[in-house]
Amino acid sequence: MIKIPFHKIAITPSIEKEGELLRWAETAFQKGADALMLRQIPAKIIADTFQELLQLKLPLLNNHSGFYEAEWSGFQLKENEPYFVFKNKFIGRSCHSINAVQVAESENCNYVFLSPIFNTRSHPEQPCLGVDYLKRATAITQIPVFALGGIENEKQVETCLLSGAYGFAAITYFL
Repeated sequence: MIKIPFHKIAITPSIEKEGELLRWAETAFQKGADALMLRQIPAKIIADTFQELLQLKLPLLNNHSGFYEAEWSGFQLKENEPYFVFKNKFIGRSCHSINAVQVAESENCNYVFLSPIFNTRSHPEQPCLGVDYLKRATAITQIPVFALGGIENEKQVETCLLSGAYGFAAITYFL
């Protein structure tokens, strides 16, 4: 099993303007992020900023289907997206159930995101899984499970880690 060198993944909020992506990345880094996941960012903004992001020396994870040209550290697949392998890249999968975690492990994903652990601002209608569910999920798999969803403060991070999460991913926590 490949060792995942990151535990605190900052996920981009909605970014539409030049310059916002690099400012966000620098803020996330200052707040302790040890990896950055880019999602829902216009391709031109990524292309224009990518070399500057690499200078932060943080793993850069791609959550953009079809944008594979750059020097990404890894790729995040949606729960139902076909599995693929890139040599020397981390492959993660977004999961919303224990069954999906087991499927990701059988596909040889390097890690999974399990969500939502807490209620979220972005999907208030979606019920959270809760930390007991997180604990059950981490107990049945050998791959790292990152808690995701509604993580806004250090107490929630600590609760997730005590429940067996390898790390966490968040948007609001790093803003």
